[in-house]
This record gives sequence, structure tokens and C-alpha cells, in this order.
Amino acid sequence: MIHLDWSGSNGTMNLYLPDATTNINTNRSVRFISDNTFSTSTRAELLPLSGSGQTIDGGASSYTINKAYEGIMVWSDGSEWYRIQTKAG
Repeated sequence: MIHLDWSGSNGTMNLYLPDATTNINTNRSVRFISDNTFSTSTRAELLPLSGSGQTIDGGASSYTINKAYEGIMVWSDGSEWYRIQTKAG
């Protein structure tokens, strides 16, 4: 589980998922959740590994976390990431 918090000015951070094809990440679940420091002007963009052809639910676009207590859990099948749970605060 990865706890996200924000300090400083408004903006965007990019978070890259690890390589889904490595043995250590096959059948691995990763959870991300924001705390009360997040707002619509502070966001985390969850992205598949750049340049690898990997996806989240078949797409190369990011998943945005921009609310307090918002979360996502993804799972790797050894080739890409699947969104298996999302929560918005």
C-alpha cells in the first residue's frame, strides 16, 4: 500500500507503476490512497511504465487521483496492469 500526501504549491506528480513483466510483479497488487492533503488543484497521475507498451486496463492513459481519500488498487498479470478497485472520497 502506498500512502500519498501533498505539501507545497499546487501541481501534478507523475507516479509510474513498476514493470509488470518482471517476476516479482506478476500477480502483484498495489494500492494507492491519498490523504486529506489532496484537492482538485493537487493531483497524482498514475501511469504505466513509460515506453514499455504496458497499459492500465488496456489503455496507455493515466489514472488521476485528485481528491482526499481517493484510492485505486491495480493488479499485474505479468504483461499489464488491471484496475481492480477504485474509491473516491
